[in-house]
Amino acid sequence: MANVQHLSILQRGVQEWNSWRKENRDVLPDLCDSTFEGMNFDKVNFTDVDLRNSNLNGCSFNNADLIGCLLNDSKFSNISAKKSNFTSCNLVNSDCSNCDFSGSTFIEATLIKTDFTNSMMKECNFYRANFTEAILYNAQLQNSRLTQSNMIVHNSGQSGHQNPVKVNT
Repeated sequence: MANVQHLSILQRGVQEWNSWRKENRDVLPDLCDSTFEGMNFDKVNFTDVDLRNSNLNGCSFNNADLIGCLLNDSKFSNISAKKSNFTSCNLVNSDCSNCDFSGSTFIEATLIKTDFTNSMMKECNFYRANFTEAILYNAQLQNSRLTQSNMIVHNSGQSGHQNPVKVNT
């Protein structure tokens, strides 16, 4: 359950939140099990924030820092997160369908069983990202860096059958 004080600070806006984060670098914010549907988090500092099991559908995270963020089991669909930093982020078993991650960084991100169906992931850096059993159906990965990534994924087609696909990087 989310920390009420942390939620209160975030509700004051991204600028207030980022200032608080600068002053409280040793605090690991807990915002898990929260609903933020449709909110604007552009340029937010969510480094090392716990957002597990949260509803973030339709939010905007452009140019945001989500380094080390815990987003596992979250609803993260229909978001815009262009040029954001998801380095070492945990998105295990999250719904990231219909998102725009263009130009974002996912270095060493844990993307196990993450659903990226119909997501725009062009020009992203997925160096050493773990895509084990991720769903990349109709995902756009043009010009993305996939060096040393684990790309054993499931490709769920229109028939609903999951076909394991191994992509060599």
